[in-house]
Amino acid sequence: MEPFTMMFLYVGYRLAKVMFENIDSIVETAQLAWNTVKSWLSARFTGEHDIGNLVKERMANGSFRVVAGVFNSGTMRERTAWECKDMDTDLLKQFGSKDCVEVRL
Repeated sequence: MEPFTMMFLYVGYRLAKVMFENIDSIVETAQLAWNTVKSWLSARFTGEHDIGNLVKERMANGSFRVVAGVFNSGTMRERTAWECKDMDTDLLKQFGSKDCVEVRL
C-alpha cells in the first residue's frame, strides 16, 4: 500500500473515532416520539439530582437530530442521539420554541 493511501486511511479512522466517541449511538427513525426519549432518559436516571438535557438541531437535509444527555452535578454521564424526519406532537411540545430544554423526571 502506498504511503498516501495509508495516511488517508489513518486520518479517516482517527476522524471517525473522534466523531463516534462523542455520541454513544445515533438511531435513525422516521418520526421520533416523546415516549422513546422519555424511556431512554428514565432508564438512565439514577437519583433525584439527575437532569436530562435535550438539544434539537435542524440538519441541512431537512431532518432533525435530537441529542439527549443525562447530567449529575454538572457532569455528563451518558448521551445518545436520534436522527428523524419528524417529531410527534408531545416531543414538539417539550421543545416549544426552544432548541434546548432541560428535563427532570
